[in-house]
Amino acid sequence: MKYEDIELITLGVFGPAFGLPDPSPFVAKIEVQLKMAGTPYCKQSSAPMNGP
Repeated sequence: MKYEDIELITLGVFGPAFGLPDPSPFVAKIEVQLKMAGTPYCKQSSAPMNGP
């Protein structure tokens, strides 16, 4: 199955800071969970004011 054939989860991230991939513990937690579950996702940089 190709990723183009399915809808991906979009993970809103702040981006790297302080030597970490993302300074938010919430982003780090869900990213680890997505990787462990083998769920395909994509990252999109965003600001907190632009969130849902």
